[in-house]
Amino acid sequence: IILLGFGMSVVFIGFGHPAAGALGLIAALYHTLNHAVFKALLFLGAGSILHATGLRNLNSMGGLIHKMPHTAFYFLVGALAISALPPLNGFVSEWLTFQTALQAPILKNGVVRSLLPLFAATLALAGALTAMCFVKVYGIAFLGRPRDTPHPAQAPEGDPIHDAGLMERFGMAWLAVGCLVLGLFPTSF
Repeated sequence: IILLGFGMSVVFIGFGHPAAGALGLIAALYHTLNHAVFKALLFLGAGSILHATGLRNLNSMGGLIHKMPHTAFYFLVGALAISALPPLNGFVSEWLTFQTALQAPILKNGVVRSLLPLFAATLALAGALTAMCFVKVYGIAFLGRPRDTPHPAQAPEGDPIHDAGLMERFGMAWLAVGCLVLGLFPTSF
């Protein structure tokens, strides 16, 4: 997505349309920032799950929303943001990338003009596949039924599954707030 924005920026600037090129560059840079925020949130969520359960296999998890409600909420925010759903930050940068692709009619070159809608279709496909993957992950790990696994559902130290600690939650919370703020107030940054 970032490279699509940069690529369209170069194409538009190269063909003498700096305003459309600037839009593509803004989309790419904003998606870079957004990606850093929501991907960090998802990694922290995954680390909290690993720390609390000791499990790495998604199919061994289930029902974690009852034992880890804070982590479940923050992970949901990250999953929605990476899936580009409004009002979160992933939506804004993907929308700007789509808006850049919709500027294709101003190009004189027919080949390039016809390729940009294919880039937009690729972007839509990537967004749909991302949403599908995160629906599966969230559904299995948090909303699914607890699994009967050969390993008891306990942390490596032998403690029952617990939610993330205060500092872990703080780390996830400020990133979740970042996803929301970057989605609601994109022109402020």
